[in-house]
Amino acid sequence: RQVIVSAPVYSDPRLLKTGVTDGRVEGGRLRPGGFVNDDLYTDRFAAASARTGITDWLTAEIHVEGTDSLSSASVGVALRAGQLGMLEFGASRSRADAIANDGEARLAGYTYRGDYLHVGFREIRRDPDHVSLGYPEPGNAPVRERVASIGVSGGPANLTLSGLERIYADRAQKLGNAALAIRLGSLGQLLLTATRDLSTPDAEPVYGAHLSIPLGRRSHVYHSVSGEEENARTSSGYNFSAPPGSGFGARVNRETFQDDERYFAEAILRGALAEAAVSAQSDTTDDTSWSGRLGGAVIATGHHIGLSRDDGNSFAIVRTAGADNVRVLREHQLATRTGSNGVAIVPGLRPYQVNRVALNVEDMPMAGEVDVSELAVVAGRRGVVMADYGYRQQRKLLARLKTPQWSSLAIPAGAEVSVEGTPDGLVGFDGTIYVTLPQNARVRLDARWPGGNCTATVTVPSGEGVYEAGDLTCEPR
Repeated sequence: RQVIVSAPVYSDPRLLKTGVTDGRVEGGRLRPGGFVNDDLYTDRFAAASARTGITDWLTAEIHVEGTDSLSSASVGVALRAGQLGMLEFGASRSRADAIANDGEARLAGYTYRGDYLHVGFREIRRDPDHVSLGYPEPGNAPVRERVASIGVSGGPANLTLSGLERIYADRAQKLGNAALAIRLGSLGQLLLTATRDLSTPDAEPVYGAHLSIPLGRRSHVYHSVSGEEENARTSSGYNFSAPPGSGFGARVNRETFQDDERYFAEAILRGALAEAAVSAQSDTTDDTSWSGRLGGAVIATGHHIGLSRDDGNSFAIVRTAGADNVRVLREHQLATRTGSNGVAIVPGLRPYQVNRVALNVEDMPMAGEVDVSELAVVAGRRGVVMADYGYRQQRKLLARLKTPQWSSLAIPAGAEVSVEGTPDGLVGFDGTIYVTLPQNARVRLDARWPGGNCTATVTVPSGEGVYEAGDLTCEPR
């Protein structure tokens, strides 16, 4: 599936439309690091941020965070410089109980993304006293951090060159990287990389290669190798991706480094209301660890409260007035089905972008009608949007028109049928008609074709749905 997106001006996901505001609030306890006991948590923390679109080309942001022993606040702006790209500026101030002075930090950056060229630069300068959730200890953060990259795209290949510099109070770290991605058509994709420690004059480059081969629409195998020959690190695996809607996914991986081998396996079960996963990892010491997770979201609006799978994006609520088991498609892929109440929650919407959400009309009741079967909806970040297709239940008539036995006329297929004088369809084979009925208890039907016409009447009981009247006599006029 190919998706083509056109934008009349240079755009960036960091920009919000004028007047649009979004925010985020977090809280909990911090873990001291990734290699600690699972039940070890330390300081309490809280963080909040908010963004607002001042104009279509200027977005401002404020962020605050803190623990029992430190706090910091920062402000920033994202500015679109016409077709020339994006500028960003920021400033932060922090305070910690362990030191007497406040710390300050400043940020500046530039990004340009084009069809064939990508350029980026970002620099952060910090006082030695500046602290944050990422660097809670004074003096641990780099006093200067620079990242620069340039990328060129052409044909089946993309080349990216990047550099990283971190200056600490007592040391410096400088890294250079080159990456070449080559699309191999149906054979997959090859990625070649080279990384060198520029802060060590005699350091040798570290080379790497990654090959991914598709096996189908949802599965692929891969193999990668990196490092020097005697210290090479290899990784091989198989991925079977879970579908966008409900379904099953799995992945297995084997890594080797010197005499060490590690194996990893994970299975994912994705449903309409939640997602569950279980994984296992083992190594050459025969130590095996297991983990599991279960997650979902509670969606609450003024019209509906329900459960949904949560992938970190936005949601749409689809209502079909009681039509159950109707397939709902997001970007032409099955996302979910309506429940017994005719409601479906569609996860996975891209925030602040157009998302196409459609009903599969083949699943709707015969008497069901919609104004449109597909909508283009836009939701805020972690927001919910209502998708109203104008669904309604009509009174429908299924019958067969027949002329009297004494008449020599035959109603041909393709004859025009009118209900109370309003054209409503054509006669099918053997005189079959399927038309929409008004609220009248007694309805007149007219059939007209070149060389003849006839009229029939039918008494219809009240209610919605399809009324099967059987054979109706259509008197010639």
